[in-house]
Amino acid sequence: MWVSDLGPLRWMVDAVISVEDRVAATARQVGIFVNVASTRPVRMPQALVQKYRARYRALAQ
Repeated sequence: MWVSDLGPLRWMVDAVISVEDRVAATARQVGIFVNVASTRPVRMPQALVQKYRARYRALAQ
């Protein structure tokens, strides 16, 4: 499972589920952050974006 896209208003997580080295299923979840009062999409909190990017850089090394 991994974050495959991280945009300013939405994020996407993809996953592959394998059984005995064979792909049994794939999945994708798309999410957005929403202002509860206005019910409108809002930008992802900057602290969360920074944590994700720091983790991604650490894994890429």
